[in-house]
Amino acid sequence: AMFKGSSVWMLVTVLWPVLLHGEDPQSDQVTSQSVQLGAAPLDSSAAEQQPENGGFEMGKVGRQPAGWKVPDIPGYRVTTSNEQPAAGSQCAAIISIEGPEKGPFGNLLQGVDARPFRGHQVRFRGAIRTEVSGQGNQAQMWLRVDRRAEDGTRKRGAFDNMSNRPITSSEWNHYEIVADVDADADYIVLGVFLRGEGKAWADDMSLEIVDAEIPATARRFGRTGGTSLDGLK
Repeated sequence: AMFKGSSVWMLVTVLWPVLLHGEDPQSDQVTSQSVQLGAAPLDSSAAEQQPENGGFEMGKVGRQPAGWKVPDIPGYRVTTSNEQPAAGSQCAAIISIEGPEKGPFGNLLQGVDARPFRGHQVRFRGAIRTEVSGQGNQAQMWLRVDRRAEDGTRKRGAFDNMSNRPITSSEWNHYEIVADVDADADYIVLGVFLRGEGKAWADDMSLEIVDAEIPATARRFGRTGGTSLDGLK
């Protein structure tokens, strides 16, 4: 089910500092909110099926992309589009619109069950193009690993929001985030957001296990030595 009313703004308020700055003073709250995003049931091929509807071919043009969550943020519209997709016949569009209120960003996200990816390095890859101009108007892909400790507490794992490599190109290009998934990972939350004014389109989104030798782009949190991947390789 979609988030509505105050629950939407709770998610937005909690996620915004994480998306924009990569630092979160309320990490436990962020993680508990992300659990509500849901994930696909676990099966033997789950790691090969994520994210759901990554090519945005499911669903009708003008409607919310099937399988994805779209917080109802004032000033933005997120829909399935057939406007020059990178592949297939459809893509997703995040569009800044005029209105009496304006949120900080328009967001398209999905929660993925982390269990098939535990102990591995993953690559979140997608095609993005934009129609933006001016400082601070940009698109960014993002990924966060949410962990659950043995005592049930929730912690943040790897995180990358491409804050150091924002997307402003008007041409379709593939971008990627590479992150380690902890042995106690619960969820992987990923998506695309448009910050400021303009338009952004997303297509051909995928999440896959990759060789551990590929340099990670995501920053890891909560480490005091060693990694959760030790003993699993």
